[in-house]
Amino acid sequence: MLRTIAEMITWLRACETWEHCYDFQRYLFSRLYEAQERHQECSRIVKRLSRRGALPVDAPAPPPTGDPLQLETWELELYVYERLIRQLRTVGDGFAWTCFGYDRRAIITLSGTTRLACPTKAGEQRRTCSHRGPLEKQRDFAVYGLIWHDVFAGTP
Repeated sequence: MLRTIAEMITWLRACETWEHCYDFQRYLFSRLYEAQERHQECSRIVKRLSRRGALPVDAPAPPPTGDPLQLETWELELYVYERLIRQLRTVGDGFAWTCFGYDRRAIITLSGTTRLACPTKAGEQRRTCSHRGPLEKQRDFAVYGLIWHDVFAGTP
C-alpha cells in the first residue's frame, strides 16, 4: 500500500500499459473512497459535538492525536481529510491527462462539455463550436478518471 501522494505520482509516471493504468485507477478510486468515507464520519461527529452532543456509540475510530471528546480535534481531522481528498482528485486529474496524451479534445469530449465558446474578433457576436471525436476502446476504462473532478466535486 502506498503511503504518500508523492508515491502515487511516481506510480502514475511509471504506468506504461493499459493494465498498469487500470491498476492505478482502481487503487486511486479505492483511496479516494476511503478518504471520503472518513471525511463523512468526521463531519457527522463535528455536527454532533457542535450541538453539544456526546460521541455516538457507533463513532468512528478517534483521530490519532488529541482528545476525541473535543470538537477541535475532530475539526482538525475533518480539515486534513478535505485536503487529502483534494490532493487525490488532483492526482486523478493528472491521470486523466496522461491517459489521453494531454489531448484537450478528448478531455473536453468526455467531460460532458460539447459546446465551447470559440475565440472571436473584437465586435463579432460570440459563436460556439462543437468538439466531438471517437475514442479508442482501450481508453474507455479511463472515462471515470476524465470526469473525476466533475463527478466527485458535484459540478456539471
